[in-house]
Amino acid sequence: MAGRRGKGEGSIRQRKDGLWEASITIGKTVNGNSKRRSEYGKTRKEVARKLSEMLAQQNKGMLLEPSRMTVTQSIERWIEGKTNVSENTRYKYQRETAPILTILGDFRLQDLRAHHVRDAYTALAKQELSVRAQKKAAGHLRAALREAVHDGIITRNFADGIKVSTPRVQEVAQAWVASEVKLFLNAAEDDPLFPFFYMIITLGLRRGEALGLPWDAVDLDAATVRIGQALVLSGKGSEAVLRDVKTPSSRRMLHVSQDVLELLKRHRARQDEQRSLMGSDWHDIGLVFTTALGTPINPRNALRSFKRLLKPLDVTPIRLHDRLVVGKKRLFCIPTLRWHCSRGFRSRLSANGWGMLGWTSHLTRIGTFTMLNDRLQR
Repeated sequence: MAGRRGKGEGSIRQRKDGLWEASITIGKTVNGNSKRRSEYGKTRKEVARKLSEMLAQQNKGMLLEPSRMTVTQSIERWIEGKTNVSENTRYKYQRETAPILTILGDFRLQDLRAHHVRDAYTALAKQELSVRAQKKAAGHLRAALREAVHDGIITRNFADGIKVSTPRVQEVAQAWVASEVKLFLNAAEDDPLFPFFYMIITLGLRRGEALGLPWDAVDLDAATVRIGQALVLSGKGSEAVLRDVKTPSSRRMLHVSQDVLELLKRHRARQDEQRSLMGSDWHDIGLVFTTALGTPINPRNALRSFKRLLKPLDVTPIRLHDRLVVGKKRLFCIPTLRWHCSRGFRSRLSANGWGMLGWTSHLTRIGTFTMLNDRLQR
């Protein structure tokens, strides 16, 4: 009869129901009791093989404590750990991961394998999600699984190396030529949000940056605008709140042209008249663009106005964020870059110009402007 196994070698026994059990100690509970992991089989030879595999994994540091954590719980944990981003960004991550969670959410992390991930990406493509949405979901899944590996919940990130399949021809951001810009501005001239649209087009501001612009950041004498905050939808998008811009590069000073300066002066005079008319009902929050009561303009309402103005026009359909409008010889929203555009489109645009948009990544720069090249050359 074989002697007892030494400490750390595990144990094998036959249970009353006839099954064989191999078990080893993998740690201690909070109470100091031994925590064990077991494998089962119909024969002693079978569980002896499983015991050898467990011991080999334990020696390599790859034997994990059993966990019932699911993919959904892992992604939720990863999002909650993003303490360096805004609440609005965390909500955006939740929306972007929703498609992949409908497929993989109930999988236990320790049961997830590469073919599951690959099949999920195929299912996303069949749902006709945009390539960008698919890549966002895949990127967040990879990041959450990477964290789980680091925390010792799983030993391998099975999402690594698996890519979302992309079509040969991808959708690109659309842009307006000069005639389309003129057509839109003429149509919007009598709209209360005309100054807002004009500043987005001429200065390249993001929607939230324009809606969150305070008067104390506008210097009419020096003809400058200082960007430092944005009006964004918080939580589940039910409330618009002011937040600091997300990156240091987004915090910038812009010099405005004479036409923008005159527009701002006229807009301020009209706002002063509205303030006097409303009296005590006016909410003085100090923003450049407000409702008739002085309250912030909900970003969704600004988008609705933009779409309403676009509907009857014969112009290229664009999103409000596709604010890079181009003409034959100039990039309208970046006046300081006109010299470069007039001498042939290149990616060698000045650092000053990138600063106007609040961009730092050269990939964002080159990718965006390459997509606009064809329309610029027409």
